[in-house]
Amino acid sequence: MVAARKNDWSRDPVIRTIETTDWIIPEGGGNPALAGLHPWLAFLLEPWHDAILRAGVGSTDWLREASAAMSNCLLDWVDPDPAIARTLESARAASDLLAASIDRAPWADIETQRRLAIEAMTDLIDALRRAEASATKSVLGLSW
Repeated sequence: MVAARKNDWSRDPVIRTIETTDWIIPEGGGNPALAGLHPWLAFLLEPWHDAILRAGVGSTDWLREASAAMSNCLLDWVDPDPAIARTLESARAASDLLAASIDRAPWADIETQRRLAIEAMTDLIDALRRAEASATKSVLGLSW
């Protein structure tokens, strides 16, 4: 009988690479519009921000889904003080209005609505720079 050998992970080149790799993510995740945010928050906001900038005819579902999903994730990750809650609600409403404007493209002023959505997102980003991690994330050691 051959005794089962315990796997020695320290000899595995993949594990050694992971252990020695510098996993530092820059503030804002590298996106200048999200500068000054904790990398996790930037990671959550980036799809929503991109959807606001790129949404057009035929992609409003993407904008609505990104807005809904990312705002719900933010509520889970941060302690929503009144300023954050207000700016989050405004950004969500501005995104929904942009999507509605794109759907009615022949008569809607899409670029004005896009500018308003970007301004609302900028206000949210400013509020999130002072955000604290939620209690559930802090208990898990995922605070900043």
